[in-house]
Amino acid sequence: MKNNQSILNVLFILVTVITIISRSFEVGSIYRIILLAISIIISIPYFYILVKNKMYKNNLLNLFVAILVFFQIINIIYYTYVLKIQ
Repeated sequence: MKNNQSILNVLFILVTVITIISRSFEVGSIYRIILLAISIIISIPYFYILVKNKMYKNNLLNLFVAILVFFQIINIIYYTYVLKIQ
């Protein structure tokens, strides 16, 4: 359990850092798209470990952080595609 928790923490930190870095590039940049793909690839094992081990039941903080990971990816998508259209 501790090993899975530390893996989740590292993956969350990676997604957060990628979100911060992607915000530094201009809207519609190819670098934002690349970082979006990387953050989605990182979030897949995050959600897999979370659901497989049912870590969201015992610790509600894990569920909250999973929601944050989801919204960070939505944030990158919004600033990459939606603002590019406007």
